[in-house]
Amino acid sequence: MLMKKLIVVATVLVLGGCSREPVSSYRVEKEQPAGHAGHEGHGHAGHAGHDHGAASAELAWNAPQGWKTAPSSGMRRASYLIGAGRDQTELSVIALEGGAGGELANLNRWRSQLGLEPIGPEELDSSVKTIKSPAGSVRVFRLAGAEAAMAAAKIELEGSTWFFKLSGGPRGVDAAWPQFEGFLRSLRRAG
Repeated sequence: MLMKKLIVVATVLVLGGCSREPVSSYRVEKEQPAGHAGHEGHGHAGHAGHDHGAASAELAWNAPQGWKTAPSSGMRRASYLIGAGRDQTELSVIALEGGAGGELANLNRWRSQLGLEPIGPEELDSSVKTIKSPAGSVRVFRLAGAEAAMAAAKIELEGSTWFFKLSGGPRGVDAAWPQFEGFLRSLRRAG
């Protein structure tokens, strides 16, 4: 008897659900506290707050004058637009737990995004520049393809890896490089 009731209830639910509108879902970003990198004005310090699944160590930085805060979503902790027109570049800030796949693997992924061949471990040290910041040493890679370029930096901090990727056309990345370098030198622990 119980089995017949379950079958009847299941049939009613299935048939009744066929005429309903499909379920829609929307993503609404949570409100960020004051001082979050996504709400900073130009030339002020940015601060990336804690997100679920993201790195536990937090960083703060100084965003140069003229950098426009752009919406951040997904894994991005902050985004900026630099310059204008054809020479506009974008900076993304991402924090991940652990080593995030390793330095060589990340470098070769960035190279493939620009249509460049991968390199081996013996070429890694000659491809990197180290910049000192209050948060520690930042490893920076400058890459250029035929039509696109990037400067990608990473810093490891308390079991997490932070990535800062400046991307755009070769002229735009070259023009933004001095400010990007200053931005990296300003990295410090939040708090």
